[in-house]
Amino acid sequence: MFKRTSILVALLIVFLISGVAYAATDLLTIGTSDTQIVNIDADGIIIGLKQTVEAATTNDTVTAAESGKTFLIDPGVTYPLTMTLPVAAAGLEYTFISTNGMGGTGTAGRVYLDPNILDAFVGCVNSGATATFAVGDSLYSPSATGDSVTIVGASTKWYCTQRTGTWVDGDTTY
Repeated sequence: MFKRTSILVALLIVFLISGVAYAATDLLTIGTSDTQIVNIDADGIIIGLKQTVEAATTNDTVTAAESGKTFLIDPGVTYPLTMTLPVAAAGLEYTFISTNGMGGTGTAGRVYLDPNILDAFVGCVNSGATATFAVGDSLYSPSATGDSVTIVGASTKWYCTQRTGTWVDGDTTY
């Protein structure tokens, strides 16, 4: 009997110690310290959600893994900047913000969003909430600081859910 009680007490101590160690951390972090996305406490409750942000100063290819990210785009003074999008798919969402539009003529300071050749933008231009671009047409901001757009993917479509400033159908060439 004493042996059984001793084993039960030892097991209880082990469980208490491991529980204390877990309670001390009491946090599950998804992502690294630089790309932390969400913190979940010991009860499974989300206690912190961090949207990731990336500064873009050169052309970039956006990946599906970056869904939810905000891109702060500085195209510089001499050239446009192109963000190449992944194939549109349900659940993908991105926000793009022009931080240094030149406001001039030509392509300097422009921000281009370039979709897959089989995808189209819907509701992204100022002339109509439901206007659909031809497949493969880019969307661009003509050089205005603060222009921003949030796009949400669906099969072969990118829907603009929020838009600030002027966004234009860039056709397939720029």
